[in-house]
Amino acid sequence: MVITKNGRACAVILPVTDETDLESLLLAQRRDFWELFGRAHAEGKRGGFTRIDDLPG
Repeated sequence: MVITKNGRACAVILPVTDETDLESLLLAQRRDFWELFGRAHAEGKRGGFTRIDDLPG
């Protein structure tokens, strides 16, 4: 359920189950996380990405 204020989304109500990853959910709401993610993605585009399948292990 999306809660709006003056027609703009301001909150979301989600069901919480045993499978809910609360840490990821909370992290996804942090502006500093997305800024860091954006910088890392830009660096990967400049320097090249490593595919998960190419990692040892």
